[in-house]
Amino acid sequence: MNGIKIDAQHLNLVQDDQIRMFLEQWWNDELVVEVKTSGSTGTPKTILLEKKKMLASAAMTISYFNLKKNTRALLCLPTQYIAGKLMLVRAMLGEWDLISVEPSSNPLEKINESEHFGFCAMTPMQVSRILSDPASKIKLENIDQLIIGGGETSAELIRQIQPVKTKCYSTYGMTETITHVAIQKLNGEDKSEVFSLMKGVNAYTDERNCLVIEAAHLSDEKIVTNDLVEFVDFKKFKWLGRYDNIINSGGIKLVPEELEKQIAPLLNDRRFYLCGAADVELGQKLILVVEGPQPDSTTTSLLLNHLRESMGKNNAPREIRSLNSFMLTETGKIKRILPEKNT
Repeated sequence: MNGIKIDAQHLNLVQDDQIRMFLEQWWNDELVVEVKTSGSTGTPKTILLEKKKMLASAAMTISYFNLKKNTRALLCLPTQYIAGKLMLVRAMLGEWDLISVEPSSNPLEKINESEHFGFCAMTPMQVSRILSDPASKIKLENIDQLIIGGGETSAELIRQIQPVKTKCYSTYGMTETITHVAIQKLNGEDKSEVFSLMKGVNAYTDERNCLVIEAAHLSDEKIVTNDLVEFVDFKKFKWLGRYDNIINSGGIKLVPEELEKQIAPLLNDRRFYLCGAADVELGQKLILVVEGPQPDSTTTSLLLNHLRESMGKNNAPREIRSLNSFMLTETGKIKRILPEKNT
């Protein structure tokens, strides 16, 4: 596979419409670029990002991962969103040999086993699909360094990548921070349980215990997030969940993402999430939503009882509902929709 030439002279050779559209924006006289947010926390919108700040973000990544000129990198993310756009900017700034494939749930499926890459960015869903396919799993190890972002990296996915020789990292960031501002090593002897802020990035928590980010080279204003975090020192934090997902049940604030880690081992590979439903006594009650057919009444009763015993009555789901297929955002994040009560 040959890399695409990312310079103004070779623009007419770029076949992908989305890539060409971004490059035309990049090389025009404007100082800003339009970028769509993913819609994972609300209605998708378009924001303007300064090109010089996008270059600063790209330089930060290149330095952190020690990526050299002519690095062979794989682009497998949609370039209408920030993660894909920044792969292009990094490739231009770092003078990489960039290989572009059509974004899909398994971007390695059609790649030859002999192909080797120094760097790649994927979503958790893509990595999960790759690991479930033996042929693609072998190809994954032909990537030296892999960053995983755009959604939470589950405990099960982290467990699955432990034997993989590829250096895997979870990234924390968003469109407003021009991709990642914190990194967590997921495997290897130097793996970590927490995120570490990148150079030039400062952060603290507000009165809600949500992360506030200050990085002058990326944003002129502080960025107030809805991400609940716990700092272990002034440069390292543990991500707990989303403030806007908190469920207030009988005066107890439940963080679904934290509770889901306790439930995951019991459901094996079945996809699920927790959300809240209105309740006369509690205000909100915790609902376990599973993908696929509704478990029968005996299985439901046994599972709920087991969860009450292991998690405690106040932290355990009160009810199980199902959806045939989970709805996803364009970037592969699960939409936490409350299904109708199963009859």
